[in-house]
Amino acid sequence: MGSPLCFFENEISNPIFSNMVGALAALAVVVHAQTTPLFPVACELNVLIVLDRSDSVKGGFNKSRKFVTDVSEELQIGPEKHRVAMIVYSGLSYRREVFPWNFAKSNEEFVQKTNALRAIGGTTNTKKALEVALELMAQRNVSIPTLVMVVTDGRSADDPKGPGKLLQAQPNTWVFAAATGDPEKVDT
Repeated sequence: MGSPLCFFENEISNPIFSNMVGALAALAVVVHAQTTPLFPVACELNVLIVLDRSDSVKGGFNKSRKFVTDVSEELQIGPEKHRVAMIVYSGLSYRREVFPWNFAKSNEEFVQKTNALRAIGGTTNTKKALEVALELMAQRNVSIPTLVMVVTDGRSADDPKGPGKLLQAQPNTWVFAAATGDPEKVDT
């Protein structure tokens, strides 16, 4: 982690880090115009994606899936590069899929698997997905930074604040949420 390009190396004095959350929120807009990688390989990184597939806002899952694949273009996915895990969720009675760390060995494999996902409907139960995320976090490489990206199209039917705060309290971990639906209807 000796590269001056690494976001997490010196988070307090690094102005890039202080603006990271805002930059990530705008990432879908600028991802194609970027000429240098947003997350260089010199900065090893765990990325956990928590993806809502409830499609509670018609067409919302397609937007969410597109956002995730656009962000993945900024990563260099691989076992020795940017390690990715993903939880895809909906209501409590619906199937939940957990893709473990390093499930994709390349960007192409990640995009292929993500594009194969379909909306399954149901309610948005982010709380349970974040509880599963906490379990998955126990299996990550804790020696490198972790970015948790929650992507949803609507408000959760259950209160996700408890497990969300536990995720935020994990050492060397940054959590942000991206709303692909109506921002007024998304949990804060």
